[in-house]
Amino acid sequence: MQKSSAFLLGLTFFSSVLFSGVVFAFDHSHGEWSKILKEHVKVTDEGRITRLNYAALKKSPRALEAYTKGLSKVSEAEFAAFSFSERKAFLVNAYNAFIVKLVVEKYPIKSIKSIGIPFVGPWKSSFIPLIGKSLSPDDVEHGLLRKKYPDPRIHVAVNCASVSCPALRPEAFVAAKLDEQLEEQARLFYSNPREAAFFPATRELKLNSILKWFKEDFVSPGDSSPVTYVAKYLPSLAQELASGRVRAADVNVRFQDYDWGLNDSI
Repeated sequence: MQKSSAFLLGLTFFSSVLFSGVVFAFDHSHGEWSKILKEHVKVTDEGRITRLNYAALKKSPRALEAYTKGLSKVSEAEFAAFSFSERKAFLVNAYNAFIVKLVVEKYPIKSIKSIGIPFVGPWKSSFIPLIGKSLSPDDVEHGLLRKKYPDPRIHVAVNCASVSCPALRPEAFVAAKLDEQLEEQARLFYSNPREAAFFPATRELKLNSILKWFKEDFVSPGDSSPVTYVAKYLPSLAQELASGRVRAADVNVRFQDYDWGLNDSI
């Protein structure tokens, strides 16, 4: 009789916890985010360029609100229990979603740099409730992603809501195919002549300023520039290096001006 009562008491407690919402099983498919992106991201140039319909999201923000609230529910302990790839995908999606949410709240604007610190932007503002803390975009990108999950392809995955940012992928990043998604993002980014272009006659390599700002992420030991890294995605440069006609040290790297205009589809 005592055992039966104890069992019923335990079952009642478990049921109350479950239905009270304390038990939280995070959706690693990030299905809500994928749906938002598929509905509002406009893709052109075979995926190399994307623009977001902020006006439509402004009119119907519920789905975005629900998704970001779900991200914020994940505790530090729950996050630590995720796999490496799940944590990495979670942080990339969170960065992108909270940046979009911020812009939607302030929309209409012409540039994300008009938000937060004048002429600087919101990068150091702690408006992201994540993993039990209040984080800034810099905390997520530099303090977590770049520090604990080092990968140069992170720079083509996170999106700063600007024209010169790498394309905002029209689907969520997910652990099961994260490497494949990141590799495709890199291929699309470096195949866009606006972001990376090599001119054999002058040995000039024009690159997005991201590779200047975060040079250390793209430079291998012994290298002084990101030429070797970029060659993995730029066949014209790779051919010249492989043939011996050009050495990496002889390539004249030029970084292009960054366009901070809003990546708006309107």
